[in-house]
Amino acid sequence: MRKWLGFFLSITCIATTLVFTMYYTYQFYMANQTDEFQNTTAPDTKYRLMFIATEQNAPSRGRVQERALEEAQKQGASIQFRNAVRPNEDEIMKQMEVGIAARVDVMIVQGMDSPRFVQVVNKASAQGIAVITVFTDSPDSLRKVYVGADHFIEGNQMADKVAKAVHYEGAVGILYDSKDHSYQNERLKGIVQALSKYPAIRVVQAQFEGDSRDGAYRRTNDLLNDGEHLRAIVGLSSESVVGSVQALTSRDRIQDYFVAAFDDSPEIMHLISSNKIDGVMLHDDGDVGQTSVSLALEWLRGKNLPLEPYHYVTNRLYTSEEFMHENIAK
Repeated sequence: MRKWLGFFLSITCIATTLVFTMYYTYQFYMANQTDEFQNTTAPDTKYRLMFIATEQNAPSRGRVQERALEEAQKQGASIQFRNAVRPNEDEIMKQMEVGIAARVDVMIVQGMDSPRFVQVVNKASAQGIAVITVFTDSPDSLRKVYVGADHFIEGNQMADKVAKAVHYEGAVGILYDSKDHSYQNERLKGIVQALSKYPAIRVVQAQFEGDSRDGAYRRTNDLLNDGEHLRAIVGLSSESVVGSVQALTSRDRIQDYFVAAFDDSPEIMHLISSNKIDGVMLHDDGDVGQTSVSLALEWLRGKNLPLEPYHYVTNRLYTSEEFMHENIAK
């Protein structure tokens, strides 16, 4: 009897171990997969493009891919979309290495402030693969062209809207992280320059450690505790805005400030839809998709060379009222 009981327990332990092993193997596998879609307009398509997306759930993703696909079909090129499950540096590097190994003709990817990113872009260029950066740039790399917003102009436009909202007086807090992202630096420069026109407005630059919303939450609380008499808060990244809103909400002070954001992450879209923030700077994402593909094919066909290194898309700052109205209209 004991012998059979021991045998049964051994089998049970082995089965349990196998189940858990299979479960965690599956989880690891799924975490490292990409959501991939490929369109080939014709079997003999001459040019192959790869578009590496980094924000799976952003509303812009569908618009970018739709317009990029339309342009590729129109010009007889094939395009493959690879969408990172976890849009971090390691995942983006992995997808770029896939593109290099597959010897695609052009990779279109969001630029990153990273020596590793520059190294991979330069590696692709050395092998005859052009890289076009979108949304954020990597000007130190050998990328062919950048397509996206002019972040300095974004800052100017944001500052003008904020100045009007605070009636051209009071303190304006600018929240940003310590990662030294070039797009945040450009936005900051644009805001500071534009607000310098108004002598009654004081800019409070509030940097926080790392790039997490927890850091933004703590830094916002510091600003409120320091008696800065803020009239407005502008976050230069999604995380900084989300953390700031959490801090203001915890104090039941969200209605006391004009809060503004850049970009269209899902959380930012939720915040402006629920009137937790007052304005968001957006640009034509579909134009980014179409223009990047068009320029890729111009380069491959040797047209209009050398390409202009910067192609900027139109920006617009939406108030919460404008945002809600235009979404309802759709």
